[in-house]
Order: sequence, then structure tokens, then C-alpha cells
Amino acid sequence: MSEIRLLALGSSFFIIGLIMLEIKRFNTLLTPFVFLAAPFVVIINLVNFGLQGIGFPPVTIRAQLLIYLSLIVYWLIGFIVSKFFNIKDFKFKKIKTLFSDEFKDFDLILIFVSWIVIIFVFKKVFSLFAAHGGFSYFGNQEYEKIMIRGLVAHLVQVGKVSFIVLFFIYKKSKYKKIILLTLIFLGIAIASTQIKYAIMFPIVMVFLYYNFEKTIEKQFKTLILFVLGLFLIMNLFWLTLTIAWGTFGFSHKGVWEFFYKETLNYFVTGPIILDYWMNFPQVKPDWALLVVFRNLYHVIINHPKIYNMVPLVSMEFHQTARGLYSNVATAFGTYYLIGGVVFNIFMNIFTSAITYLVYYLNLKKYSPYLMWINLLLLTMTLFTFFGVYFTLLSMYEMTFIFFIFIMIFRTFKYINQLIRE
Repeated sequence: MSEIRLLALGSSFFIIGLIMLEIKRFNTLLTPFVFLAAPFVVIINLVNFGLQGIGFPPVTIRAQLLIYLSLIVYWLIGFIVSKFFNIKDFKFKKIKTLFSDEFKDFDLILIFVSWIVIIFVFKKVFSLFAAHGGFSYFGNQEYEKIMIRGLVAHLVQVGKVSFIVLFFIYKKSKYKKIILLTLIFLGIAIASTQIKYAIMFPIVMVFLYYNFEKTIEKQFKTLILFVLGLFLIMNLFWLTLTIAWGTFGFSHKGVWEFFYKETLNYFVTGPIILDYWMNFPQVKPDWALLVVFRNLYHVIINHPKIYNMVPLVSMEFHQTARGLYSNVATAFGTYYLIGGVVFNIFMNIFTSAITYLVYYLNLKKYSPYLMWINLLLLTMTLFTFFGVYFTLLSMYEMTFIFFIFIMIFRTFKYINQLIRE
């Protein structure tokens, strides 16, 4: 057995041991470290013991060492933070009930807002099709660039929040059929932007919300189905693109090969490309992770310079396998580009401390704000194997919109209460 595989196997057993300790401590699978570490363990072993046979390069020793170092630091900080809380006090079931009660009286308003988003997004999509030769334009690279600009791009953020909250209140609403229909069309509208995380993040947040209070056995079964569902969603993207390109055919072997290779490339790319990125420590500006706030400041002072986030936190596209390319190399790769190993360790300490602190506070007391941030941080933690997401404006915009929803609805409740008194 090669050194690469020995390291992958031995280190995986150690990381799995840490995962088991965390599961035993919390009595749940849905913890920050489990979400962070489990994808890396699966991806590294899948690549090094399986995918090399179909042309994927291995996750190298130095890339593995950086990943395992990052995971251990993250776990240690989480363990230290846990000493300040009594885990036995956690009452998520009560918190979840209070959270759904927060919105249940506003289901019709949320449905109305959702349909406004649906109409505007579909109108923009169909206008683009009409102006550029029909549905085939969906497969054009310019389509996504247009969809992430202007009014529609901001309405999609409203739609994502409405999508999540409608799921939260679904069981307590009188209008279940209308909500279900709304969720279907809203999901299609969000996905039509062609930004994969735009629909995947809301789905993961909903999954977390509904599975926190379940037993470990039920969580495990649901998690397996959920992962399969994410793969299905990803393949629906590839299916839609091949239809737009006019290349789809049930008997076309190349199409099915495209599906599974693109899906694998999307999910296993990060640890593979990480080795290449490690040739370029400290090549990105030290303020790269704060680019959202820098751009916001420039907007406020009417400065014309707006920075493109992608070049600041990633490298150019690099080949992962024959005909496959990627420009992502995990969140650890981005930290390494900015400040090498030291900055990577610092960011793992920082993100672990913040994520665990919010996690503990949320499971200890009710706060809709904490609930949202907890779900969002856990979702970003899950996708660490792919990249850094707190550099995206959409994450802050979603959060701001959710907080506005909370304040408006609470104001309505307060006014209504005053009128009744």
C-alpha cells in the first residue's frame, strides 16, 4: 500500500475517533465537527482508494496533512468552548416549536412574497430566452452572469429566506397544499439562477432544522437519503444543461459519463486541487476575506472600484482529471493562499470558536436570530470541503432579510396585541 493511502487510512481512523467522541458528547450527528470532518474523510478515501482508477489524481500527502491539522485544531477549539456550557441543558425541541410559532401567523404573507419573487424571476428568465434564441441560452456562460445582477438577484435572496421559513412553518399552517405548490415553484425559480449553492444552502438549512431533535439512528438514515438527494439535485443541473446544449440522449453513453464525472468533480475537487494551491502561499491580499465589507464601504462612499471576489480567494482553473477542471480547493486552500499555514490555523481557531459558541447558545436558549445564524454557520461548515462562503454578499443579505422579517412580524404582533388590549 502506498504512503498516500496509508496516511489516508490511518488519519481517517483518528478523525473518525474524534467524530465518535463528539457524537457521544452531544448525542446527535448534527454538530459542527461532524459536518466539517465527515466530508473530508469520505472524499479523501474515495479519491485515493477508488477514483484514481478512472483518472483522478490522489489527494497528496501534504494536502492531507494540512487538512488533518486543520480538523484537529477545529476539534480542539470546539472541545475547549464546550467546557463553558452544560450540554445537558440543551432543549432544541422547545426552541424549534417556539421558532415555528414565530412565523405561523404570517404564512399568507410569506406565500404572497414568494409568488412576487417567482413571477419576477420567471419573467427575467423568459425575457432572456426570448432575446437570445430560446431555452438553449440557459447553457450559455453569460446567462448566470446576468442572473446574479440587478433587482432579480436581490429578489432571489428574499426568495431563499421565504423558501426556508415556509418549510419551518409548513406543519403548523392551514395552507399546506398552497405552501407545497409555492415551494416547488420557488425552488425552481431559485435554481434557475444556475448558482448551485443558491438552492443547496436553503435545503441543507431545512434539513438541519427538521433533524436536530431526532435520534441518532433516524438522523443517520435521513442523512443518507439527504446526501443522495443532493446528488440528484446536482445531476438535475447537468441534465438541464445537456438539454439546453442539445446533447442529451438516453442512449448516449457520453452524456451519462458526463453526469457522473461532473458530479464527482464538483464534490471531490477541493482536496485534490489543494496540493496545487499549496505552491502559492501568501499570494492573495490579507484583506481578501473582508472583500464584502470593503465593497460595501465603496458603495457607501460612491467609490467606483468594486472588487471581484473570485480572483481574491482562488486560483485559475486547474485540471483535476481528463477533460475536467476546477478552481476550488477547500476553505483551507483559500486561507493558505492568504497567509500560509499560520493563517490557516488562525482561521480554524476563529471559525471553530464562533461556530461552536453560536451552536451552544442556540441549543441552550430560544432566539430566532441565533437559530438562523446557527443553521447558516453549520451549512457553511458542511461545505468547507468546497470553499469559503462567508466572503459572499448573499450570505449577509439573506441574514439581513431574515432579521427584517423577524422585526416586521414582531412589530405586527405587538400592534395587534395593543389593539386587543
